[in-house]
Formats: sequence, C-alpha cells, structure tokens
Amino acid sequence: MIGYRYRRYCSDWQILCSGLAFVAVMAAGIYLQPGFRPLTTQVSGDKALVAFLTPLLKGAHGHVAAALITPGGVRYGIWGNDYARQFEIGSLSKTLTASLLIDAIRRGEVTATTQVGDLVPELVGPARNISLEELVSHRSGLPPFASSLTQKIAMLTAIVRRENPWSYDRQELAEMINRARIPKVKIFDYSNSGFALLG
Repeated sequence: MIGYRYRRYCSDWQILCSGLAFVAVMAAGIYLQPGFRPLTTQVSGDKALVAFLTPLLKGAHGHVAAALITPGGVRYGIWGNDYARQFEIGSLSKTLTASLLIDAIRRGEVTATTQVGDLVPELVGPARNISLEELVSHRSGLPPFASSLTQKIAMLTAIVRRENPWSYDRQELAEMINRARIPKVKIFDYSNSGFALLG
C-alpha cells in the first residue's frame, strides 16, 4: 500500500512539474516576442513621415515600418528596424488571396464551385470535395490550425523560438488537410488552414 501511494505521489508530482515547466516556457516565449517590448526610439527614413506618424504610434510595441505610396514615389518610416526586416502581416494576406481567386474566376480559370481536389491532386478523401467558395468563406469544415498533435507542438515550438509557425510546404499542407476531420454540416469556422489551401 505504501509503495502504491509513493508511486501515485511521484506520478502526480511529475505531472505537476511538467505542467509548470511547460507554462513557464510558453510564458517566456510569449513575453520575448517583439510585440511585448515598448516601441523603440531609434527611427530612420523620411523625416516628415516619421514626424507625422510618431505621435500616432503612442502605445505601440516592438518595431514598426510604414510606407506612404504616392504618384511621386514611396516614402518610408522605420522605428527600430532596417529595410530588410520581415514582418508577419497576419490575415491581411487572406484579402490578397481572395482577390486572386476573384481574378482567376474572371479569367475563366476556375469557378466558385470548383472542387479543390481538381486543383490539388495530393488531396484524398472528403477534402477533395471542398469548393473554392467554401474555402474563401471559411465554410470548408477545415480546422483553424494544424490538425495533429505533432503539428501543434511544432507550431508552438516555432512561436517560442520566434520562427515562422506557418512554414508548411505543399506536401505537409496536403497531409495536414488529408488528416482533418471534416463535418458533414459545414458552418462558418475561421480557418487558416483553409486559406493556406486556397493560396
């Protein structure tokens, strides 16, 4: 009986320690992200643009880059960066992807009801029958993010390391989509993986 209680105590203690270590690592990774640092005072670029935008950036965090495009050219304002720094633009790319779909429909290359399986031969199973319209309207039934535990761990690891968590190649994306469970009744569910497939 004492041996059982000791093993149970050790098991509970190991689970607790593992959970606390995981939370500490995740919190440190999130805290170290650029968005949690105050906006830098190191600025460069077009002096007039920087002077105009700086008061508007009150409360901003991390690094900022701005471009003003006019018929006379492009003017830049940089806060704490150089011109080569890359930014994740988040879901802004979804509007560009949707615009490209509209262009493809206008050119007659596809229709809104074209099934993705006709365009991506690597897809098998129910994912093949998803239409482009379902993808662009977030009604495909695909999960918002990675579908397997391994992919979720890889995504979290990339975030902690400040790397790109969306670095799937075409084959990895197809494998992720093929493993996804797609419901028969499809309702709106914001899906990054659906837009990755559309792109």
